[in-house]
Amino acid sequence: MTTRAQSMRVTFLRTFVLKALEGVQPAGTYSVETRKEFNRFLPFVGTNRTSTWIRVCRNPGIGGVLQLVNIDPLDLAAALMRDSELAG
Repeated sequence: MTTRAQSMRVTFLRTFVLKALEGVQPAGTYSVETRKEFNRFLPFVGTNRTSTWIRVCRNPGIGGVLQLVNIDPLDLAAALMRDSELAG
């Protein structure tokens, strides 16, 4: 299997909620990574997989811990859409 990763940053102007995250998340800029795994020897087998991850800070402040959480990309897109509608 070969993995390719693409990183981007998303900004929420307001607090937001994602199904994979506990509670309401604070507004801010977040790092999102999309990983694509594919079988370079048997590409026709259909073993390609894609996953999307977001970095969040648990216990913000001095003792905060960065955590990488697997999320649904459609859930992220919907949250960004809600945020842009509220900002406009």
